Amino acid sequence: MRHLGILFACMLAVAPAAAAAQTIDDIQQRLPGLFGEVETNLVERDAIVAGQADWHERFVKLIKRRATLDKRVQTMNAYCNGTFGTEEGARRETDCRRNLAEITELQASLKSDAATLDTEKTRLVQRETDRAAAFDQISDRLARSLGRLERLCGTLSSADFAKSCHLPPAPGPQSAPIVAQFAAMLAKAPHLP
Repeated sequence: MRHLGILFACMLAVAPAAAAAQTIDDIQQRLPGLFGEVETNLVERDAIVAGQADWHERFVKLIKRRATLDKRVQTMNAYCNGTFGTEEGARRETDCRRNLAEITELQASLKSDAATLDTEKTRLVQRETDRAAAFDQISDRLARSLGRLERLCGTLSSADFAKSCHLPPAPGPQSAPIVAQFAAMLAKAPHLP
């Protein structure tokens, strides 16, 4: 995930030509939507992290089931192989056929569950890749807007700065630290006396 420090550094460095005509009001009208996109993206990140934790828990259980089944196969191989008397051989053959059917069914179930987990892991990785790319795009737009806002606010008197140069409230708990950091930076921005 992109570090917010990079975003803060970019805030001062980015000055796109297309933004030249923007006013403080234009930028402030766009900021709630951008912060909303940040919030949505971070909520998605948390959902992906929760999905990864769930996936990992189920993967560990699958590994344990496989180990248990492998032990059972080893036990059955030892039980079913060898030379036995007629009666003992017939009894073991019956037991081994029954256990072989159960083991085959359990192996098929494990294989199916492993394939499901593989598919889910692929989806989680793709979701995170897509989310991170979207976050980078949102961060770039936010850095441009906030950089422009800071530059415009730098041209205002202290009274106009106090009246006009502020950020909207965070749309949710995930984006609140980001909005607070940007608000603190904007409050410290140089402006005319």
